[in-house]
Amino acid sequence: MLENNEVVHPSEDQRKKEAYDRATHLGRVTVNLAKDRATKRFMPFVDPQRLSGEDISHLGKKEKGEVSEEDIQAALESSFALVFESAAQIAEVRFPPGQVREDLESLVALGNNVKAGVKLARELGDDTKQREVILRETRRVLAKRKNVPPESLQITDEELQKSFEEIYWKAINRIGRSIDSLRGYLGR
Repeated sequence: MLENNEVVHPSEDQRKKEAYDRATHLGRVTVNLAKDRATKRFMPFVDPQRLSGEDISHLGKKEKGEVSEEDIQAALESSFALVFESAAQIAEVRFPPGQVREDLESLVALGNNVKAGVKLARELGDDTKQREVILRETRRVLAKRKNVPPESLQITDEELQKSFEEIYWKAINRIGRSIDSLRGYLGR
């Protein structure tokens, strides 16, 4: 940052606050989209009641000076877990017969959010420590969906990675097909 032609470095508290805000952004968008779509009674791609309350609790607003490195990491992990859960729900959704109420803007936002989750995972996957976090959170979400403890899920890291990619691929394709259908229906 430049101030009076001098480089001014943000304070450590400011850096942490900005990192925390970035880490919480994707999770907050995921939760808000799910709630908004449920309130407007659009197609039930994501059930906000199935999103982890514990993960949501790591996304609360914090003021400068209140943010620790642990808060940042927990927010990042929770954001990843929430968007992955969202993608898993989209990949597995079964629509009620005859339900056609939908909004193109909301559907596009949902698709962009899932793509942002893939982008986040790719960015984090370059770092060995963060790759372990992705695998751990993927295992946790998959175990929760099967109602079993994560440690009882007998699956290798390679199988976790394959499940992760498959779920995101299915979710992105399902949303894309829905967007195309809705655009066709609306004549856009």
